[in-house]
Amino acid sequence: LENARIEYLRAGVEDRKELVEQLKARIENGLRPAATPAPNAVATMEGDNVMTEAAKVLSAKDYVGARVLADKARLLFEQAGPEIARAREPLVGNLVSYINIEQERAWQADARKARKAREQQEEQDLEERLEEAASAAINIQLARQQRAPPVADSAAASPERRQADMCIVVDNGSSRAASTLALRSICAKLQETL
Repeated sequence: LENARIEYLRAGVEDRKELVEQLKARIENGLRPAATPAPNAVATMEGDNVMTEAAKVLSAKDYVGARVLADKARLLFEQAGPEIARAREPLVGNLVSYINIEQERAWQADARKARKAREQQEEQDLEERLEEAASAAINIQLARQQRAPPVADSAAASPERRQADMCIVVDNGSSRAASTLALRSICAKLQETL
């Protein structure tokens, strides 16, 4: 800069002297060590960093950890002073609300999964019971056929000796497609066997 000032003086340019002085002042100011921030500025920066960390923890679906960090950020902002606390409260409040919403969604999703698993288990249990009932009906019918003496004319046989020519399967009132399909499958098996 000193060389530039001397060259401007040699060239007879006087208006550049002020520009050189301004540049010199800026450079000197830039070389001075940075002032230590005020305690409230440190607390504000820490609070902002904790808020950022809370958002990261929330994205990992750690709702409890995110809530703890949001509360910690709120305390840091309060330590920074009432103005900072008031200015940052909407951010903290929004983060806490979002944490609560996401946690509620996760609970609802878990409840839906548990309900679906329970319904699937109930359908499987129903199918097993229906299969057992169909097997039992088939076995009873086959046993009766093996024990009954041959009858020449079934119309002439006594009512006590007549065999059932029909098996009734009763629906349990379920509207689930799986139970309806299971009943149809069992009826088809009964028709094949009998």
